[in-house]
Amino acid sequence: MPALPPLLEVRHRLPGRLRLRLAPLRGDPEGAARLAASLAAAPGVHEVRAHPRTGSVLVQYDPARVDADELVERARAAAGTDLVLRPGAPDPRVDAALAAAAHAQGTELARRVAGLFKGLDAELLRWSGGKLGLGGGLSYGLALAGVAKIALSGELPLPEWHQLFWWSFRSFMVLEPRAVGTTPHPLATEEPAP
Repeated sequence: MPALPPLLEVRHRLPGRLRLRLAPLRGDPEGAARLAASLAAAPGVHEVRAHPRTGSVLVQYDPARVDADELVERARAAAGTDLVLRPGAPDPRVDAALAAAAHAQGTELARRVAGLFKGLDAELLRWSGGKLGLGGGLSYGLALAGVAKIALSGELPLPEWHQLFWWSFRSFMVLEPRAVGTTPHPLATEEPAP
């Protein structure tokens, strides 16, 4: 998964007490001190403790003089990030990164199904001595079944709507590979920054 942009995480908030976490502060005592100083300068803040080992910042403040949202906004601006994660909210960076990975490599289920079909293809190739693979076998089998149905019924039926829909979809996917390959996934339009 690509590196995710920094995120200011609101770990918990109670009246007069706010705990934040910012991963880039880990191992950065100067950055932790700058963030602590910015928060300490807010009116109504009694104490700020920044822990560069954990990337955690604890703020004790007077809720009558300053609002927790103001402190979060001040911390966000001082940290230089646009992303704030509230308690219980899903991490939007992970959603975008997962969508980008699924778009680039396929979903886990799709990769497993592809592995199953590739295994079947290998077995059919071994069995036929390399003369018939799964793609050809399915194509020939379906064509033969269609011919048999026409021969047994004595009529040439029109395709059902879902068959026409499938053929149009499949034709588009085969005939327009460039459009399919270069169109970004809706969830992965903004790929996480490295």
